[in-house]
Amino acid sequence: MVFSFSAALMGMEGRRAVALRHRWGVSGSIPGVRPSDSGGLWVDSGGPTLSPTPVVHFTGGVTGSSTGSSPSSTSDPLLSDVSTSPSSLRWRPSTSEWNVSRQSFHHSHSASYATRRARSASAASTTATFERAGLADALQASSAAPRRSAYTSPPLPPRPNPPMPIDLYAAPGVYDLLFDDRTDDVRFYAGLARGHSRALEYGAGTGRITLPLARTGCSVLAVEREPAMLDGLRERLTHEPDSLRRRVATVLADATTLALDARFERIFFPFNGLAHLHTAEQQEAFFSRVRTHLRPGGLFAFDLWIPEPRLLQGDVLETGRFLDPSTREPVTLREEFSYDALSQVLTTRLTLTPVLEPEAAQRWTISQRQFFPEETRALLVAHGFDLRWRTTRWKLPTDLSQRHLDVEAPDERGAMIAYVCALR
Repeated sequence: MVFSFSAALMGMEGRRAVALRHRWGVSGSIPGVRPSDSGGLWVDSGGPTLSPTPVVHFTGGVTGSSTGSSPSSTSDPLLSDVSTSPSSLRWRPSTSEWNVSRQSFHHSHSASYATRRARSASAASTTATFERAGLADALQASSAAPRRSAYTSPPLPPRPNPPMPIDLYAAPGVYDLLFDDRTDDVRFYAGLARGHSRALEYGAGTGRITLPLARTGCSVLAVEREPAMLDGLRERLTHEPDSLRRRVATVLADATTLALDARFERIFFPFNGLAHLHTAEQQEAFFSRVRTHLRPGGLFAFDLWIPEPRLLQGDVLETGRFLDPSTREPVTLREEFSYDALSQVLTTRLTLTPVLEPEAAQRWTISQRQFFPEETRALLVAHGFDLRWRTTRWKLPTDLSQRHLDVEAPDERGAMIAYVCALR
């Protein structure tokens, strides 16, 4: 099953998109935060706004507003000990689209190959004719003579060096354009949060899942490490009613080091977030944080892409012309994949090129650790989790007293597995 960013960019033109999870992380500042004697931070009702440190202790309700553009927050009983400051990638074309793209590719390359064969045959026929006429020496002299043309084109000006690719998470507008139409995972995580008072979301990004979680009535602490992404979440919150803003608190921190003096009934790391933990040390640190923050009887849920062999082999995907939904200008998209088998990290480089202005091409890059399904199961067991539910169809758990680990065939949106775990 092959997925590509091109399908997502063409989704506004009627194509189906398959999303690639943004990198987990953290950003923002918390109102009413002050240093504690233990070297961490305390949250109280008032006081200056400070940047978070690796340890955060939550005590009372919070009022005031955080530094920057985030709106004011007010105290809420559901977040009595949490600050209330609001703030693949993968795509897979449909089977018919993929076949059409591949047929077009092979047709153009077959035509080129046939042309080369025809030219070769013509040259061989000319050589044989000269040899039969006893003009082999003339043929050799002719081929050695320099060729002249009646018209010599002027030299082309040197091409400027292309700009260096930027991290996809430094461009929240592009990120939202690519992924905002995903809804299957939103329903899944909102269903798990419904009926519960508090949830911790790692890798909250621009809030695609955060806001639906809050709409269920659940209070959400959104953790994100990329400032630009968290700014996008805070901007979204400015358009939400006060009742929802009071249920969302944000923190700029690293999921592997952030320590909270609070426990949660639900912890989520959605949209391939775990793939941004490239090393065993990062994974161990993260799972340790989850064990500390998960309340007994609570659930930890996340999802991961199933590695795609074609992309691991360094495939290149290109599209024909299509309209960029944001500019309505014709563009092409090229995706280049490179895989480091030793670290199991897949790097995707994307180039979006305007047809009428190719020098204005935009380039992004993203690197993600590849986790195979059985490897993921072993990882959870090694870090003290009991895997209760797996699904490739975003089906909500029906009975967690019975393990459901057999996965269905991947649906039309791509090979992604969602996992639901409890503490052992």
